[in-house]
Amino acid sequence: FINQSSRFAVPVFLILSGWGLTISNSLKDGYLSFVRKRILKIVILYIIWSIIYYTATVNSFDVIDFIKRFILGSNYYHLYYVPLIIIFYLIYPWVLKIGKSNLGLIFILVITILSQEADIITGIDLFNNAKNIFNWIFFFALGSWLANDYDSKIEKLQKYRLIIIVLFITTLSAVFFESYLSINKIGKEMSTTSMRPSIIMLSVLFLTTFLSINWKDSFLIKPLLNLSTLALSLIHI
Repeated sequence: FINQSSRFAVPVFLILSGWGLTISNSLKDGYLSFVRKRILKIVILYIIWSIIYYTATVNSFDVIDFIKRFILGSNYYHLYYVPLIIIFYLIYPWVLKIGKSNLGLIFILVITILSQEADIITGIDLFNNAKNIFNWIFFFALGSWLANDYDSKIEKLQKYRLIIIVLFITTLSAVFFESYLSINKIGKEMSTTSMRPSIIMLSVLFLTTFLSINWKDSFLIKPLLNLSTLALSLIHI
């Protein structure tokens, strides 16, 4: 249950990435400047940690093998995320343009669902891969869409807070039972993965539940603001 209830983590992180890029008007200095600044922030640390993980998991250092794994993000499981986010940076202007409209967002949602279900339909394992950007692109686009007229959208969410919370709890329960009931039929990896349509719903409802709360009146607002200030200071460092 803990495993499944935390499956929103990567999707919400991608949503926040798209939201942050859009609300900060990251393309104001031009595409090339945007890409250079974003990639340089992460590529040096990515190189360092790729070397550390590679040397810790192989018997001898093979330059060609290392470069291949480096490009694919395969030097350790979670490193797939870095090439993934770099690709999203590269295609961000396209995602921004498509994700501005409700129709465009629905189009990207359909692409994501089809990609996540394609491995079951076709039997091709390539689709069920964390490195497949189409399994995640909806979340990135959703963040960009959310940033447009943000205050108005938050105001609407707060009107339906109770309904959203009920839907979130219901979806969380459904996700757990879906995984529990299918684990012997399609295997552990497929039944617990974050790359399935039910997790899309769970992630969206988790975020909307969070956004529908009026944090200004909450006793948690001060520690949350302190935490965000600390995070921003570490990013600037």
